[in-house]
Amino acid sequence: MDDKIALNLKKKISKYEYISFDIFDTLVQRMLLSNKDLFYYTDLIYQIRYKKKLDNYVENRQKIEEELWEKTSKGNFSFHNIFNIIGKIYGEPECGRLSSIELELESLLDVRNENIYSIYQYAIKNSKVIITSDMYLEKEYLEKLLDALGIKGYEKIYISGDCCCSKAEGTIFPYIIKDLNSKSILHIGDSFKGDYIMPKIYGLDSHIIKRKRHYYFNTRNVDINTKLLIGMATVNKFNTNNEYWESTGYSILGPFLLAFAQWIKVQVDNEEIKNIVFFARDGYIIKKAFDLLYKNQYKTQYMYISRKVANFARVKETNTLDEILSLFKFRKNESFKQVLSRLGVCKEDMSDVVDFTVSRKQLYLGKYNSLIEPFFSKIIKKASNQKLLLSQYVDSIIADKTAVVDIGWHGTIQNSIQLLIGSKYQLKGLYLGLEKNKDENKLQFLSSDLFDPDMIPFVRGVFETFFSAPHPSTDGYEVQNNTIYPIFSKTEVSKNTEEKIKLLHKGAIAFVKEYKKVTTTMGLTNYRFDNKLISQMFLSFCNSPKMKDVNNFGSLDFNDTVNRKLIDYKNYHFLSNLESFFQSDWKAGFAKKILKLNLSYGILLSKLNKFRR
Repeated sequence: MDDKIALNLKKKISKYEYISFDIFDTLVQRMLLSNKDLFYYTDLIYQIRYKKKLDNYVENRQKIEEELWEKTSKGNFSFHNIFNIIGKIYGEPECGRLSSIELELESLLDVRNENIYSIYQYAIKNSKVIITSDMYLEKEYLEKLLDALGIKGYEKIYISGDCCCSKAEGTIFPYIIKDLNSKSILHIGDSFKGDYIMPKIYGLDSHIIKRKRHYYFNTRNVDINTKLLIGMATVNKFNTNNEYWESTGYSILGPFLLAFAQWIKVQVDNEEIKNIVFFARDGYIIKKAFDLLYKNQYKTQYMYISRKVANFARVKETNTLDEILSLFKFRKNESFKQVLSRLGVCKEDMSDVVDFTVSRKQLYLGKYNSLIEPFFSKIIKKASNQKLLLSQYVDSIIADKTAVVDIGWHGTIQNSIQLLIGSKYQLKGLYLGLEKNKDENKLQFLSSDLFDPDMIPFVRGVFETFFSAPHPSTDGYEVQNNTIYPIFSKTEVSKNTEEKIKLLHKGAIAFVKEYKKVTTTMGLTNYRFDNKLISQMFLSFCNSPKMKDVNNFGSLDFNDTVNRKLIDYKNYHFLSNLESFFQSDWKAGFAKKILKLNLSYGILLSKLNKFRR
């Protein structure tokens, strides 16, 4: 909830004797997109448990509730009434089983709405609180449910099925006024008619709560399994000072991590691979999610490596400077010192070097060779030493058929390791996305109809920020007590960025844990959702972000060759912003910041770039 809205609501609360809260979609959220989904999963779990299929259960369950709603004054019926009719259709034993499963699911899939709960806590301290709901579930069950969710301290609970009157028709409000002998009541809920209009008609004040929705998921024509995942991703699970970062990790990175981890499992099972190596730094959070889901099923290892170190594996003592430069992928805007650093020259040896901006094109054409030549012998010596250590490190990790995991984009590290191990083992590379790839040993998760490699330069920074590890990049290796350890880069990420990424990952792992808990409890061991829809959601965030996301992520440092903001935007400085735009690693977000239009900037920029070429 927006801080300003929350503050105004709290001011409003202090004026009333009683504060009334609706339950579902207000204090409590279901991890579902519709009630019908609850009936579907009741039916599915029944089939799994009892090895039987019921005719038209979902349709009958929904129809019974709709008919009772119409016949009994808009909501004046109970769970018992519903299953009395179910029993007449399917028989008593099945009725008992089905009702038990539905109540189990209700308890499993209902979570506290943390944003509204903070308002509830304020109301408990400053007023008297009551609960008011149009609901067929029995009062006793709802009291237990609220108690289990930590929602306590209210004075009374009014349920339509228990009071024989409803919010939808407004009849419950005069009932409450009479029972409390007070009209100093503010009612808070999510239904425009039942929670906002009807209280006002009977002389009470009301406040409507907007239902949370997932801005990056398109819920049209979604299969039932993916609906559960979207429902899980949409609930308000966090209410802290860092709510944005945990919530974004939970609702954006969490589902994407889950989908990628499931895809990895399918690929390694197809190839009968048991040894999986996750490359630093992007593989850090992927490994955490994968291990959480498939603990003890595979041997998983985390390898401290970087493109810089991997490139040393391809350097030979006979290489010319031009040949060495061709092995490294330099960025468009790098300083001369950054170039030397990438080649392995240590900081102490560059103390007298005059720094300047290097043209990548001229660098590959040899324009700066005369300036690099004095360091050539040190470059060769460093490369030879690191190549030897890397070879030993690789041998300690890759001992049989192995899959390597990274987010992308060239597969450089895989190529370098394959050179070191030769034909002894064939590595299988599993990536989120790749540049144009014809290598059968490199597979990508993102489908080609969604992911255009030409988008990479425009979204790379935010993509990699999501997957950043809480440790620096690997600069090389050293030996201590016959064991090889990584030497980390001394380029530090700001404490602010580091903290935000940790919170992002905390939210993502919370989602994966929730998913595992829900599907395991439901017995859905082979649960599969639409990976394409999950990918589309994540790519939408990167390509066409909302302003709130641009402002938050844009303020983070992107630590690759240098520390700079993902979006280094300066108000009213056109030329400075133009220069920053071309240097930005999230140009799609930068374009949104400037233009503020709802466009898919990543796709648009990639098409413009193709046209330019």
